[in-house]
Amino acid sequence: MVLYVLNQNMERIGVVDEFKSLIWTPRYYEPGDFELYAPANNESVGLLVRDNYIMREDDPDHAMIIEDVKIETDEENGHTITVSGRDLKSILYRRIVWSQTSLAGTVATGLTKLLNENVIQPEDTARAVAGFSLGDLSAGSDAMSVQYTCDNLGEVTEAICKAYGLGYDVTVDIDTRAMEFSLYNGEDRSYFQDENPYVVFSPQYENLVSTTYQESTRKFYNVANVGGEGEGDERKFATAGDADASGLDRYELYVDKRNVSSNNGEIPAEEYTELLASAGEDKLAGCQVTQAFEGSVQSLGNFNIGIDFDLGDIVEVVNEFGIEGRSRITAIIDCLDGTGRHIVPTFEAIRTETEYWVDESGNYFVDEIGNRFIFR
Repeated sequence: MVLYVLNQNMERIGVVDEFKSLIWTPRYYEPGDFELYAPANNESVGLLVRDNYIMREDDPDHAMIIEDVKIETDEENGHTITVSGRDLKSILYRRIVWSQTSLAGTVATGLTKLLNENVIQPEDTARAVAGFSLGDLSAGSDAMSVQYTCDNLGEVTEAICKAYGLGYDVTVDIDTRAMEFSLYNGEDRSYFQDENPYVVFSPQYENLVSTTYQESTRKFYNVANVGGEGEGDERKFATAGDADASGLDRYELYVDKRNVSSNNGEIPAEEYTELLASAGEDKLAGCQVTQAFEGSVQSLGNFNIGIDFDLGDIVEVVNEFGIEGRSRITAIIDCLDGTGRHIVPTFEAIRTETEYWVDESGNYFVDEIGNRFIFR
């Protein structure tokens, strides 16, 4: 595989075609990342410098930004250089929501406002990112209402996308040096649809080499008490989350949102309470039970990346013990080294309790055609 190196002006300045290993990981909800380990010589050290871009020959629409550089000298075993960084989505983490911003409308209109005011056409032109524009945001049709003040723009974008199950991307056209932000939703290829062919990763189909299943409630919360403006008895609060949660099934979290302001009563009390509750819902969206698969799949198996499935798609995953789940592909680790190419998707469970039946043992769920699931 050939890697192109671009300078900060998006001009191609060289290639890297000899390396020891490359790990390239696009991600659905957050910036992707990479790590390149190569022999160090005058040419590679001159090309692989901080803030230059790396682009794969087979993916000219995406680029990674070099953020970390490590050079190791060893006269006996040879000199090496290791560079790593994140993709163009990481640019959003260089900005904050500079002033108090209230969003009311769809996810698309909210992100349009945030990006226009903090990246594309900010009042302070020094904050603008040249060539950055908005692309297709049609996937963001859900309604939202929230307020931000001085929050990190990347973290805000990530939280909004996670709350509504959306992926986001920043692509580049190196001919025009233009970057474009877009939203998308992966295709559903699970058993719970009939529009797309099913994609099932399982030892039974000899397309899943190994899996790691993890489940944890350590960071789970389902009810939030959100504190807004005011002091003492005058402080304003709102409750968010599962109103029916009680007893040992209730996990409470405090969310400090003093920076959400009513602007001295300009925002009506009812609307202000909704803003606090929405902020609580956003926080709870990242506090779910951790249920995730990581699986190493056959690179030349019966399903091919980019054809049968892709980042963000919802698929079925089954391990050796029959643990099965309708899961979204949230990352795809693509590793090339001396032993070959290895593809390791990360699957995040889709929580859809209402679509399953409890079998008579009460330990797991079964759908109408007998498929067994443990995710609840």
